Amino acid sequence: MRSSPSLPGLLPTGRLREATHPTQLARSGVDVVGVPMDLGATRSGASAAPAALRAAGLSSRLARFTSTRDLGDVAVPARHVAVPGDENARYLGEIALACQRVYDRVTESANARRRTLVLGGDHAIAAGSVAAASEAALRRGGRLGVLWIDAHGDCNTEWTTPSGNVHGMPVASLLGFGPDALCFGRPLSARQLVMLGVRELDPGEARVLDHLAIERVPADEVTAVHADRMAAHLLAILDLHGRCDALHVSLDMDGLDPLDAPGVGTPVPNGLRLLPTLALLRALAARRPILSADLVELDPSLDPSGRTVSAALSLVEALFGP
Repeated sequence: MRSSPSLPGLLPTGRLREATHPTQLARSGVDVVGVPMDLGATRSGASAAPAALRAAGLSSRLARFTSTRDLGDVAVPARHVAVPGDENARYLGEIALACQRVYDRVTESANARRRTLVLGGDHAIAAGSVAAASEAALRRGGRLGVLWIDAHGDCNTEWTTPSGNVHGMPVASLLGFGPDALCFGRPLSARQLVMLGVRELDPGEARVLDHLAIERVPADEVTAVHADRMAAHLLAILDLHGRCDALHVSLDMDGLDPLDAPGVGTPVPNGLRLLPTLALLRALAARRPILSADLVELDPSLDPSGRTVSAALSLVEALFGP
């Protein structure tokens, strides 16, 4: 395990160079990458989400307002052939390989001056996608801000996890002290991260988040009427220790209230409502370019009505639309 990083000064705070001006980035095309993986969770089912979203018309909806390329799925072993390994971090080896592939895909898209939408699968994939986005921003002389939308903190380690599920560890890895196999590139500063809608924390990760003073905004503070004000507030937090030039939004569907997104494996009541969340994401995208995003933890089998898939497509449009 890596030692906990010091909070200030981990990353440079320069602006994006002229070749990747924020306006140019905001207008660039979107690459879609699927990660049909649920090895990080107790329940299987999220691996079916990329196919369900595509079948529901994801590419055609994106294509209405931006150039879109579907790069297909990264290779992920099926659960029945994967090796569980350590009970404190089950399937870590296979998950790390998948995250490396995600890291490479996001890096390739960023090098091509394109944005990336990563479709999970479970939230462990963010260890690869967020790290790649951060490195891409650094190569351009800038700094990434990360908005983590989730019911859970995902900041456990092998030592604090009560379940051994790796989808509860990506934040710890991104900050440099999670499982070494999931630590890609340079660690983020805690000041680059804001959590939205978190309302169920394990004791160990709660202590870590408090120690690092990671900002957490409760779900009930997000309203459609005050979406612009909340967007400005979130960006002010991310800019406090140096302007963030672009955003990565890591969107776990269980961050939404089960009334709007019942098709998730770990629903938690009193979450973000869909309409205010859409308003907030549009307000953020209007103020700062979205370099990349994750859409994770959607289990189509748990919502035969398709309401959760429909909500997910609306969220994608809010992130990458005009």
